[in-house]
Amino acid sequence: MNKQQLRKKHSLIRKAIENRDEKDKLIAERLQDIVRGHESVFCYVSFGSEVGTHDFIRANAEKIYIPYTNDGVMKCLKYVGGDLTADKQGNVALSCYGEQGTPTITVVPMLAFDSACYRLGYGGGYYDRYLSSAFTVKVGVAYDEQFTNEAFCELFDVPLDMIITPTKIHKR
Repeated sequence: MNKQQLRKKHSLIRKAIENRDEKDKLIAERLQDIVRGHESVFCYVSFGSEVGTHDFIRANAEKIYIPYTNDGVMKCLKYVGGDLTADKQGNVALSCYGEQGTPTITVVPMLAFDSACYRLGYGGGYYDRYLSSAFTVKVGVAYDEQFTNEAFCELFDVPLDMIITPTKIHKR
């Protein structure tokens, strides 16, 4: 299967996952332990069937940065409060954004992941470009059902340092 076919397959798998609220809570608890001690956290704003991040963002608002994507470039901007309804690029209302920053830990979404902590993203390359040049701890959040043995990694893909699921923390 090519990457686009894998994205479609794993998007359907993720949409079919049950007991999301319970799983999101377990992931958030593990994530909270990981970010403790970090002064700043870059975290995606969840939408659709992604692991929910809204409660985590609100609980850590004083140190949260969120993505703003425009013209193919993703920036890391301070979250200053407000509605977390994201569009397909992960952007929220402009009033939610503050100054640009360089957080020490980054939380990313995914469609699937493998045993080497590579993530199958959405195909835009925004996170891979950001992660390839940022000095940050790279953390993915996913449901256990998103694990795959299928090969999808390419040269430009950036491995994560860890992936948090409801039952385990996978480390590279």
